Amino acid sequence: MIAALLLEPFALWHAERAHPGAPVIVTQAGKVRHVCALARQGGVEVGMTVHGALSRLPELATQPLSQPHLAAGWEALVEGLFAYSPRIEAVGQGRVLLTLTEAAGRELAAQYHARVGLAESRELALLAALSARAGEARVIAPAFETALQALPLEVLGGIGLSARKLADLHFLGLRRVEDLLKWSKSQQAGFLGAEYAALKPYLHGPRDDRVPLFQPRAELMVGLNFEFSIHEPGELGAALMTLAERLLPQLNGRQAGRLVLSALTMGGQLSAVREVKEPLSDARRLVRLARLALQDLGSEPFALGIDQLELRLVGVGRAARQPGLWPGIRELDATSRVLSRFPHALVRAEWFSARRYAFDQCFRWVDFVTGEPRTCSVKRPLDRKTFAGQSKVRPPASQTSLFSEWQGAGGD
Repeated sequence: MIAALLLEPFALWHAERAHPGAPVIVTQAGKVRHVCALARQGGVEVGMTVHGALSRLPELATQPLSQPHLAAGWEALVEGLFAYSPRIEAVGQGRVLLTLTEAAGRELAAQYHARVGLAESRELALLAALSARAGEARVIAPAFETALQALPLEVLGGIGLSARKLADLHFLGLRRVEDLLKWSKSQQAGFLGAEYAALKPYLHGPRDDRVPLFQPRAELMVGLNFEFSIHEPGELGAALMTLAERLLPQLNGRQAGRLVLSALTMGGQLSAVREVKEPLSDARRLVRLARLALQDLGSEPFALGIDQLELRLVGVGRAARQPGLWPGIRELDATSRVLSRFPHALVRAEWFSARRYAFDQCFRWVDFVTGEPRTCSVKRPLDRKTFAGQSKVRPPASQTSLFSEWQGAGGD
C-alpha cells in the first residue's frame, strides 16, 4: 500500500523533537509563528511577541525559525525512512509518500507521532493522512467510495481548497465530501474556479499508484576525534584546517548546498547548519564557514567540552553552466566595429585544396567583405598539416575566419 506521512508544520514538529516534554514555540522576527499544544494550554497564541509569551509561560522553550537547519533536518528524516521502504518521495517539507504495509504504517505513526494515511493510491493516502490524528494511521480500503465520502470538507484544505471557499461551502450547508460530490463536475468547476484543478484528481481521478525509488543526495563527511576535550575556540583552528584539507579533495570541482557541523560533547551531539553561498575553492573558505556554524552553537559546546568534530557537505553536485545564447557575439561585434572604421582592414583565406604540393597554391587571400582577391604579407594562415588528408575544399568557416582576421589585420 501507499502511505502518506504528515509532519506539518515541520518546524514545530522539529522543535518538539529537540525539546521533548516541554512547551515549545517557533519564533520568527520576534513573533510567535507556531505553538505546540502544551504552550497553547498555557495561554500562548500565534502572533504574540516572544517577550509576551515568555511572561505568560516562563518555562517556554523557544526555537528560532532557521530554513537551513530545517532543510538539513528534513533531509535527514527522509533518509531515515529508507529503513522502512526503498520507494520514498518527499512532496514537500512535512509530507512524504512511501510504500508500506499496514503494520509498518502504524509503527511509523507511533514512532514519529505523525499522521499517516494508507490507501491504494497517492491521492487517497494523502486524504486519509489529512483526516487522521497525530500518532494515528488511517486506512482507506480498496472499496474507498464510502470512506472518501465520509471525510469532512476540512481535509480538502490540505490539498488546495482555500479557507474562503471552505467557508462558502459551509454557508451553503455542505459539511462532508459526499455533499460536494452530489454536484456535477461543471457545478464544482464553476463554484471552485481555479482551485478545482488541484482538487479534481482527489475527487474524480485519475489517481496514481506509483512511488519512485528513493535516490539519496550525495554528501561528503570527515571527522576528527580528540584525545582531550576542547574547551577553547582557539584550539579548534588547526583541527578545522585539517578537516577542510581532507574534505576539499573529495569535492573534485563540485559544489555543495550546505555545511553541517556536528560537535560531540558529554551532553550529547550539537549541530549547526550553514548555507554554502560561494564555491569552496580553497580550505580557508571552508574553515571560515565552519567557524560561522560553530558560532551559531554559542558557548555550550566549549563549556561541555568537544570530544569529536565532524564536517558534512550536503547536496554535492556539479553546477550547471548557462552559456550565452550567442557565444560568439563579442567576436562578431568586434569585427563589425573594425570594419565600420577600416572597411578594408580584414582579409580571410579562401582554400582550394589541401593536397597541392606548393602550400601557397592551396589558398588565396580575399577581402573579408567583398570576397575579391587581395594581397597580404602573411604567408601561412594555417599549418598545412592541419588539413592534410581532408577532402573538403575549405575548412570550417569560423575557424578560418577568426585566425585569418587577426593575421590579416596585422599585415594589411
